Amino acid sequence: MMDGLALGVSMRRDINTNYYRLMLEVSKFAENGAEIMNNRWLEKPPSAVDRKALARL
Repeated sequence: MMDGLALGVSMRRDINTNYYRLMLEVSKFAENGAEIMNNRWLEKPPSAVDRKALARL
């Protein structure tokens, strides 16, 4: 929301160009993240060892 406002209010073309470029990069990054989520290719986060299960062995 704020990026669109910044594009509309800013009078400098170089700032507008940078905002537009940044919005494109962020959208590509978000698209890649969504693709990873759809393929269910996520690594399991690190966790502590289950000591009770180890004690039963």
